[in-house]
Formats: sequence, C-alpha cells, structure tokens
Amino acid sequence: MDCRTLRELVRDLLCSAYFETRFERGDPRTISVTEVTQCLRYSWFARREPKCIPQVVTLLLGVEGHKLFLSKLQSYGFITEKLVAERRDGVKLVGRCDAWHPDLDVVVEFKTCRKVPPEPYDDHVFQARIYAELLRARNIFIVYVAREMPYDVKVFSVSPKHVLDKAFERAKILSRCLEKAEIPPRDRGRWCRYCPYSFECAKYGDGRRS
Repeated sequence: MDCRTLRELVRDLLCSAYFETRFERGDPRTISVTEVTQCLRYSWFARREPKCIPQVVTLLLGVEGHKLFLSKLQSYGFITEKLVAERRDGVKLVGRCDAWHPDLDVVVEFKTCRKVPPEPYDDHVFQARIYAELLRARNIFIVYVAREMPYDVKVFSVSPKHVLDKAFERAKILSRCLEKAEIPPRDRGRWCRYCPYSFECAKYGDGRRS
C-alpha cells in the first residue's frame, strides 16, 4: 500500500461513516424529519445520488461529540435521541429528537454553528415543532452552540404550533417524486451555498421535471 492508496481509503471510510450517521433511506414511503425540513430537492438528490459533503470531518466529529454531550443529559431525566414515527396515507415520517423530558413536558434540539444566529433558523424551528407535536410536548427549546471560541451558547424558546399537516404534505411530495423519478421544487436558503448538488440543481431551475 502506498500513500495515495491509503489516502483514498481514508476518504472512502470518512464518507462511509458519514452515510451511516443517517437514517436508512431505501424505502421511498419512509421519510425522515430532516428530509422534510431541509430542501426537498437536496433530499431527493441525496437519495438518488448520495454524495459525501465537503464538511464531512467536521460533521463526524460533531456527531460523536453530540452523542457524548446528550448522554450527559440523561442524568437529569432527559430521554436522548428519542425515536419518533407516525404514518399517514401510506407515508411514514420518522425522526430522532435530541432530548425529551416527559415529566417536564420539554423538547430540546441542539445545534452547533460557526456563529450563533440572532434568531433561530426557520427550518430548525420547523423541526423542533414536529418533534414536540409528535411527543405532545408543550415546551420547546432550541440551543445553539458556537464551534469556535468563546463557545457562545444561546437558547431560544419556541412556541408550539400544529405543523404535522405541513410536514406530511412535504413528506408525500418527496415520496411521490422518489417513486416517479420526478425532481421536486427546490427550497432556496442559506444551505444553497454549500450544497454538493448545486450544479445538478441549477440545470432544473425551480420547477419539476422527470
């Protein structure tokens, strides 16, 4: 084995580990909460043409740190990485809530970022509300932790809202597009700048095409 071969092996292993951090996504009738709250076109591409993201090392380190940190919450009565699922009209919505305290009626989602935002991002609010509705929790918090010094922490309280209808509407769109090999519309946002499918996405514009 030479340096080049080992380098390529390490790259392959990093990507393989990244793919294992995600839900099994082979069934087009099972859609994850993450797929629903992010750009549907990205979710569609990620199913059909899985790509390793540029920030894979940061993500993997974050996943392991995230799990270790969440485990510390268990001594305070939180159930961490709580699996949730609900089915409607043949489509199953699945997810993993960061932290849920059944006695305190609380759902908490943790997000790491380069810089703490002044307000929670809409997709994060949507995600937290989905978990709260599935778990019937009335208190919702989103916690942002900056990855860089001085490790700023900011907590946002989010009001509960009925969002499952919207979540399932998006889940059904993605499920149908996956089954019909029809690309869904894109959701423009801050993620476009770092999207590994930006070139492919641009070819389709904003509409749907098979």
